[in-house]
Amino acid sequence: MGYRRSILLRWSHRDKLAILVIAVTVAFLTGTTLVLTAAGTQTTTIAEDYSSDGTATYYNSLEAAHSQSSTNALVLPVATVTQPNESQRYVIGIPPDNARAFSKQTDIAIPTPPENGVSVASGSELGNEPQRLTGTDGSLTVPVTIETGSQSQATIPPSWYRTTPKTVEKLGTTGAFAIEPPAETSETVPSTGVSLRSVLAFFIVGTRQLLSMVTLLALGGAVLVGVVVHSITRMTVRERLQTIRLIRATGGTPTSIWKLFGARALLLTLVGIGSGYAVGMIMTRAAVNLAVASGFPTSLSVNVTPQVARILALGYSGVALTGLLAGISAAWSASRRSPATLRHRITPTSSSLGSQWLSERFSLTFLDWRALLPSTATLAVFATVVIVGASVAGVLAPLMNTGNSTITEPGAAHPIASKVPSSYADTLQEQGTAASPELLLFTVHNGNSLLVRGVEFESFATLSDARMTNGHAPQSPNEAVIGADIAKQRDIQVGDSITLGGSTAPSFTRVTVVGTYSAPGMYDDQLLVPLQTGQHLSLADPGMVHFIRTTKQVSTAPQTQSNYTILDVTAPERVAVTETLPVRVRVQNFGSEAITRTIRVRVGEETNKTTVQLEAHAQRTVTLHVPVRKPGTQRVQVGNQTTSVTVLPQNALRVDGLPSSAPPSSNPQVTVTNATGNPVSNASLSIGKQTVETNQNGRVRVPLDEPGTQTLTVQHRDQSITKTINVSETASRTLVGQVRIHPDRPSIAVRPRAHVSLYNPWETNVSKEVVLSTAGKQRTRTVSIAPGTNQSTQIQLARIAPGSYTIRLLASGQTLDTDNYTVSGDERIVSAYANQGTYSGSSGIGSILETAFGNLTFLVGILSVLAGFMTIGSTTATFAQAIHARRQAIGVHRAVGAVPNQVARLILIDAFKIGAVATVIALSSAIVTTALLAWTGFLTVFGIQITPEITLTVIGVVLCGELMIILFSALLVTLGLLRQQPVSLFTSEPTVHDASTGSQGGLNE
Repeated sequence: MGYRRSILLRWSHRDKLAILVIAVTVAFLTGTTLVLTAAGTQTTTIAEDYSSDGTATYYNSLEAAHSQSSTNALVLPVATVTQPNESQRYVIGIPPDNARAFSKQTDIAIPTPPENGVSVASGSELGNEPQRLTGTDGSLTVPVTIETGSQSQATIPPSWYRTTPKTVEKLGTTGAFAIEPPAETSETVPSTGVSLRSVLAFFIVGTRQLLSMVTLLALGGAVLVGVVVHSITRMTVRERLQTIRLIRATGGTPTSIWKLFGARALLLTLVGIGSGYAVGMIMTRAAVNLAVASGFPTSLSVNVTPQVARILALGYSGVALTGLLAGISAAWSASRRSPATLRHRITPTSSSLGSQWLSERFSLTFLDWRALLPSTATLAVFATVVIVGASVAGVLAPLMNTGNSTITEPGAAHPIASKVPSSYADTLQEQGTAASPELLLFTVHNGNSLLVRGVEFESFATLSDARMTNGHAPQSPNEAVIGADIAKQRDIQVGDSITLGGSTAPSFTRVTVVGTYSAPGMYDDQLLVPLQTGQHLSLADPGMVHFIRTTKQVSTAPQTQSNYTILDVTAPERVAVTETLPVRVRVQNFGSEAITRTIRVRVGEETNKTTVQLEAHAQRTVTLHVPVRKPGTQRVQVGNQTTSVTVLPQNALRVDGLPSSAPPSSNPQVTVTNATGNPVSNASLSIGKQTVETNQNGRVRVPLDEPGTQTLTVQHRDQSITKTINVSETASRTLVGQVRIHPDRPSIAVRPRAHVSLYNPWETNVSKEVVLSTAGKQRTRTVSIAPGTNQSTQIQLARIAPGSYTIRLLASGQTLDTDNYTVSGDERIVSAYANQGTYSGSSGIGSILETAFGNLTFLVGILSVLAGFMTIGSTTATFAQAIHARRQAIGVHRAVGAVPNQVARLILIDAFKIGAVATVIALSSAIVTTALLAWTGFLTVFGIQITPEITLTVIGVVLCGELMIILFSALLVTLGLLRQQPVSLFTSEPTVHDASTGSQGGLNE
């Protein structure tokens, strides 16, 4: 074997350790890149349904708007006017013809102004009385028109007066908006102006910020790889001194030496990169699978997309280059020395002033202070990761566990898709409970993500511990307050005006910052606007919000006997005429005293009543039987609760078990019953040219021959019924299912029940995965049903907020049946429901994080494990080089009688001394580095500024963690060295036998 091949390919155990450490480092970088990129891709994917729909740009003059906008833009002049009550309002001029043409071409809703006077959107606080408006150039008294329909839900803010450009000119033009239509080549994140629908731009900017954090991680990983490769290569050079001396003595140049060892280091690094890629992919995907299997689902898709491939390729290239340079650096000293001096151990020509100063004051037995620099470098990376992680946790912890509840609309995919009446908050506040109705808005300002929240400031401040530090709270839709952190970061001052684009709906507005506030965590990284402004930017209906934040424990005021309500009414769907209808009524007393109430049930013209006694806070269910005497649909009414029942003739027919589609010759079995559910024998069933009769159990198999839509006619005596079935070669044998909700009008304090019935009409056993889906939640079960048999079950559903919902029963993706139900409630129920804390949820943004990413605990955990191994591995390599340099001194101590425990104790004392200094320097460096990252904006993600969290707890964790890593790493190397015999510690090449030299000292080429 030639010496080149020997140096390149003959690897010791330490080299394999170096590969392992590099692999763990690369695995950490790979896993982190996958997770962060997936997080950015996930949020962007969620927002991709919301295109930008053009841009809106504000100009300080009408002339500038015309000259600087495109010819396709719609230019709208604006006047700022003062009303008699001294409040200010915008008046926007809309050219009617241009607005109609623009709306038709772009689908951007621009309202048409009235011919005379001004108009405002319906729902504003203004009436239609004439208004006196005072502008910069004059005053006008104008009639006011209230807009309705689509004109009200337009891109223009509802609180602005809409009029013609001539009226604006009379009042005095103070600026203008240029509305640019969307273009195929337009930027997603506009360089000027704001997107009319900004949510996609918001998440694109946030994704870029996430990827910048990947760059920082890659730099930290490169530092660790450089330390490891340099340390291992130094040991290899030390062991190969004889080989290097012979190469130099036989004509080898210094360049060939450092090139050879550089190539060796590069090869080690590349093998580590390849192994780390595989480990990172496997462990990250395993974490996802483990999270799902453990009941903590995550929606992140950790796949290698082209974007991920480019990022990883760039990161791996940096790591490989670092390994190459580290190898060259480690071999540089030996390659430049003369062959004669290579007979002895390589020692640095000089020591740093720091090493000399430390050596004079703190003596070491075995180790050398030159290990301080690489140890500090690795520990500084560890400390930076801990501080950044603690800072991120300090921001996100209030989002994920605030001690509050978040009331959202059931079935909403995420909180910004939720619609909740803001009046719920009023009800809770009247009960003495802190509650804040809020809307979350995702916008972009000057190319940066900006989180906007529509709130009632006093309610928000109560729950968020916010306080005004300058100015005052918003008093009109055109005013806003900004958090202290974001104001400082974006250089936004009180008095500045900001143009905002719509979040998930195409719209725009302009607000003036009238104050700054301070709040803990990320709550002061937001711009707060009034609810009306938030409703406009999200196109929410007046009176609706995304969610309501409230406390978990509701302090209810003393309640009176009037706090009695009917929770729900349940009755069978069908009943035969002349029978009695059982009606189940559930009532509750929300008061603090016992009450007696009369329950009256009315079915058509028939009534029945009973008296119930309810203790304080008690709930009771009673059943009343009411006769039904006329066929048809009858209304069942109990108080303000209603339902309906179908009254059938006594001998009415019903066909159960007929599928909607079937393959030819499959002959499904059906059952014919009467109105009371009893089987009907000898009923005649005709389909096509064939006729069959039911048996004594009312059952028969329906012959299906010809493809197409077939009509089945069932007759018995004077009653008949028809059904249709699609006969097709492509039809599958699926189950026949029915789902019904009881009660069909529950209150929010009641958990409704889903009655599910499944029937197998076929001649073979059928196994299917059945899904019950409602209110955004799914329940899945695999069933196996024998031919001609039924399976029935009841499933209790969760309590949900008022609204109308649909429940679906699916099998293998095919809908078997649906049912609609409506959840109702009143003020007493809202109060009681909130008191139970049923709607849990950290906060609006916390719910969005859970919706977008699922549970990240396992993913973060696996990345933390990889980070720990990465740091321990690099420090182990550092101390392996330092201890290896003193192996002969250790051998002397062992030879003169020192036992392994004594040697280990001395080495650990030396390591502790080095580690104590290294941890202090590393912590200081990490604090400075983190502060610089925050100052330069690298720690801003999705508009939230991550403030460095430097607390005594964080400092303690860093110091203790770093010392433990140092001692553990030194102990690992020491134990491996002490297992060898003392005599082996005196040899210069204990682990590598170099076959490149012959007995005569020649070199094999």
